Amino acid sequence: NAALEIWSLSPSEPECLQYVALPGVCVDEIVYDPVVNEFVCHCGALRQHSGFLVRVDAETFITKEIESTPYVMAKRIFRVKSENKNAVFICSGKQIAVYSSEEYEVSSFSHELNSEVYGADYGRERKLVVLSNGDAYEIWCAFEKRGTFETPPACSDVAFREGGGLVAVSNSGLVRCWDTDPEMLVNS
Repeated sequence: NAALEIWSLSPSEPECLQYVALPGVCVDEIVYDPVVNEFVCHCGALRQHSGFLVRVDAETFITKEIESTPYVMAKRIFRVKSENKNAVFICSGKQIAVYSSEEYEVSSFSHELNSEVYGADYGRERKLVVLSNGDAYEIWCAFEKRGTFETPPACSDVAFREGGGLVAVSNSGLVRCWDTDPEMLVNS
């Protein structure tokens, strides 16, 4: 069964310090948000036909919210924030989605992609999501496509570089770096 655990890494015997059972069979993605001091997890359902997005308080380990998703497995999740907006981004196969919670005034929405996506990253200051298939989307405009950029063949992940630019890696180990921001790379 799915669970979230915190273990001590002391030199003596490992010890489980905190534990919370989660819905589903396994946790396939997790992110920690230090601003609100919580973990956000995506868990696959027992029958593998859907999943759950779970928010857990990092201090008390009490589940704050459980929301059903249509995704069996999430390839990537992360917090997306902009001014007063705060939500969770999910990348799963040929779908990308933003899920909000009741405490945030953001509508949930999703977008169907033309190809499978294995990785994604969110540029907070740019309000832009880049995907391993080479697409770039404006996140707060219900995924308005901003354009495309060239990724390595069989790209498995892409990320914003600190200080600007992008880095991408392929399944064969090829790494490609760009010094310019995605706004300069996209060709709408």
